[in-house]
Amino acid sequence: MDQVTLPVSNRNPLVNIHGLPTAPTLAFTQAKEPNGSPLNLSLNLANYSLSSQSSPQNAEGNTVEAMIFDGELFRSELGIMMALGPHSAVSVILPYLAHHSGNSDQPIEQWHSIFGLPNGNRDQRAQDQLLYEYQVNGAPRVLLERNTSGVGDLQLAWQYALPSRKDTKRLHSLRMNIKLPTGDEARLTGSGTTSASIDWTVGRWSSERWPRLSGQTTFGALWLGNTGLLQDLRKDWAGYGSGSIAYRLGQRTTIKFQLDLHSALYHSATDELGSIGGQLALGGSVRLSNRFIADLYFTEDIITSSSPDFGLGVALHYQP
Repeated sequence: MDQVTLPVSNRNPLVNIHGLPTAPTLAFTQAKEPNGSPLNLSLNLANYSLSSQSSPQNAEGNTVEAMIFDGELFRSELGIMMALGPHSAVSVILPYLAHHSGNSDQPIEQWHSIFGLPNGNRDQRAQDQLLYEYQVNGAPRVLLERNTSGVGDLQLAWQYALPSRKDTKRLHSLRMNIKLPTGDEARLTGSGTTSASIDWTVGRWSSERWPRLSGQTTFGALWLGNTGLLQDLRKDWAGYGSGSIAYRLGQRTTIKFQLDLHSALYHSATDELGSIGGQLALGGSVRLSNRFIADLYFTEDIITSSSPDFGLGVALHYQP
């Protein structure tokens, strides 16, 4: 059984730092005994062009909140999963992040034009620039104007899949995650705090009626920690979830469709931070050999302004 999900998450600069977990894989549950340590390498490019002002005003008549997120995030992740038995595994993910001005604004605008997708407010600013700015009551709370990069927050997880009968095609999995503040909040490569999450996954594999179709659903809760960047505006808890469908075209190729949602992470009147986040991912997998599988996918924001309006990614999975 191959992995049904795509390794995507909301890459909004102030959401990405909290490490919303990507949908887990249940493939390890098919092993009768521990069979080595699968490796995963993923590369993601997210392009932002977001700006917003909240409607409330303070006593001086100034807008309470104002923000501009204009730039690109390049995120690479190296992950390893170590099976502890036929039903449990631990995993480690170390990301590396780079915020830069990029050079993909024009191709993205052309993409939106071809498919009739909205360009948001891209026409209001120069192409290929970097500016992350968030103000509250006229005071800057986040400001990033120069290209920067660094190691992100380390993520650790333990996953347990309930034993299932040999004749069943449905699996249930419990996962617990912890994120350590190994990144730099000043560079927006980390949140500056430890956070933790727990989620429940239900997977349904190929049935007699639909032998090529598989699906998976995840629901979870994220505790955002009590220190770090924007701690006075950050909520204590957030909910998240995803739904994935995979259709096998042949022995080596599978197409995938995935929806990811999460509740607001901040107390904010802006759509970018104070509203539900949602994005759609569409891609596919190709089995390169008995041990290597490659994913290629792109993302679009289905809830405008809550996540990057375009994302592109590739992942390589090694299975011992």
